[in-house]
Amino acid sequence: MQLSTYNGLSKLFRLLMVTGLTFGCAAKDPKDTVVSPVEPASANKPAVILAMNDIYRINGVKRGTEGGMARIAHLLQELKTNNDVLVLHGGDILSPSLLGDSYKGQQMIDLMNLFDGTRDPETPDASLLAVFGNHEFDYGKCKKPAPLVARINQSEFIWLAGNLDFNKCPAGTPGLAPLANAKNIMSHKTVTVGGIKFGIFGLTINNADYWQLLTHRDRSYDEAMDAKTREKMNLESYVKAATELTAKLRKENVDYVIALTHLDWSHDLEILERLQGEAGPDLIIGGHNHAAGIKSPSNSSRAVYKQTAEARDVGVHKFQKQKDGRISHSHNTVSLKGTQKTPVMQKETDVWLSRHEPEFCKTAGPGKTPLTNNCLEDPMGVTQMVWELEEDDNRGKETAIGNWLAEKMVDNARGNTGAFCQADGGAKPVVVSLLGSGSLRLNFQLEKGYAMQRREIEELFPFSLDLAMICTDGANLKAQLTQGLSKVGQGAWPHISGLNIAYKEPSERGDDITLKSVKNAAQQDISDSQPIIVITNSYIAGQGDGYKWGICPGVTEWDDCFFRRISTGKEKNAKLVMKNGENIDMKQQILEEFYAVGAGGVGPSTFVRHLKNEAPN
Repeated sequence: MQLSTYNGLSKLFRLLMVTGLTFGCAAKDPKDTVVSPVEPASANKPAVILAMNDIYRINGVKRGTEGGMARIAHLLQELKTNNDVLVLHGGDILSPSLLGDSYKGQQMIDLMNLFDGTRDPETPDASLLAVFGNHEFDYGKCKKPAPLVARINQSEFIWLAGNLDFNKCPAGTPGLAPLANAKNIMSHKTVTVGGIKFGIFGLTINNADYWQLLTHRDRSYDEAMDAKTREKMNLESYVKAATELTAKLRKENVDYVIALTHLDWSHDLEILERLQGEAGPDLIIGGHNHAAGIKSPSNSSRAVYKQTAEARDVGVHKFQKQKDGRISHSHNTVSLKGTQKTPVMQKETDVWLSRHEPEFCKTAGPGKTPLTNNCLEDPMGVTQMVWELEEDDNRGKETAIGNWLAEKMVDNARGNTGAFCQADGGAKPVVVSLLGSGSLRLNFQLEKGYAMQRREIEELFPFSLDLAMICTDGANLKAQLTQGLSKVGQGAWPHISGLNIAYKEPSERGDDITLKSVKNAAQQDISDSQPIIVITNSYIAGQGDGYKWGICPGVTEWDDCFFRRISTGKEKNAKLVMKNGENIDMKQQILEEFYAVGAGGVGPSTFVRHLKNEAPN
């Protein structure tokens, strides 16, 4: 990998000094000496980009049999044998994961720093570029910047932030200003790979945790706006940023422009559709959606490429400059199931895993009591039917495990609602539950008869499942179901209980679904004025993932809404679900229940459907 001829010579001279090698040449008069530029050796090798996205677990999934950093490193070594290789990461690196909760992403950065085979904190490695994903901000926000700042300082590679301004945190917060001047954060970057000059820029999706940081908006972002207006503003900002950054790179005479994005499919496709020819990128390599795919807009031959989360597969993109200057491109998805590992990377992975388990187990029991040092191997029951937890299933399909968990939420609320949400005239509220699919993170299917360990349950629920109840009405419930069911492939897609819904998918990309009917568990129509109690977890209750319950006025971040308003009793129409005077953490409850069963059957044993999805016209 060479950034320029100068850098290539500089590295060559350092190598000569270290090895003691010298060159000899015939003596000439000094005035006749000509110093010719040295062609970088990498220019003679084909250009390859190794692409990945949304990797949370350093050891992969299925108890380390698929994915993992050591398998990526081994493939990278193989590719480097005959190719000049650039690595692109489509975001979501630091969180969420079981280890990430303990180390705030430190373990992932430690291993990514080893991809180039060296540790050099003074010089960012330009052969590895990553874009910021929304989960980079789980432990690093304007009000709590320290973990994210520490991870960027730890990174020995380059982060791309083409539509983020780290100076825009609200007044009164500590802010993320140190990142505005970080030497390894850039909006765009030119890198020469295999003799081809690539221009690469990064785009990050909007999120309530850091919405102030997004650029290219023509007016202030007001959380009181309706969801469609907000989404339109977000989309316009992505297109404007892509337009500006592409133009900057074209002016630098690059051969090929790549957008490295952490956006939804619909956003990526809109960019390619609207920015034709030289106005837009030649290719988008992205993340955020967790299943591998290739999509092109109807009016363009350009495409968006994404890979399966957790590096269960990665993308290998090959480029070649033709005689007429055009760049040819081919792509191959490479499975990392059971493939070889690099010993050095696996050794470092094992160090982190060995460190984590005893530390974690010290406070993993009920009430943060200690468990045995190898508690993650505790038996946690046996599945009685298939648990469909692949991302494509979990984030866009009704599943038995999703319904079962949603029903558990309703079970926990029984006898807890009292006079809460009684309408004028004493109409009895309908109790339903809604669990955002982003709360479930195992990302692989558990077959019937799978003997689970504590590790699987902990990884399934990386976030707290503190429960709350929201008082709303039928009209608002329908509005929130519409926006949630429209987010196929995203964490906002809901698993439900207490409802029977028929809906119609949109015929156009980006449109919302159309609700055909919404009935209660007894198959009775829910009217717009019907009082509704929604049982949900802390994130959705705090209006995360775009759910707007009409609570927490003026509050824009979900944790402020939940922990500073709902849990403190300041919200009239929202409160905690309590048991024995304590808020219910459903994750802990499930852990205790499954552990008590041991080798017996746990989870759903039947599957009753509540959603009817009709095809578009």
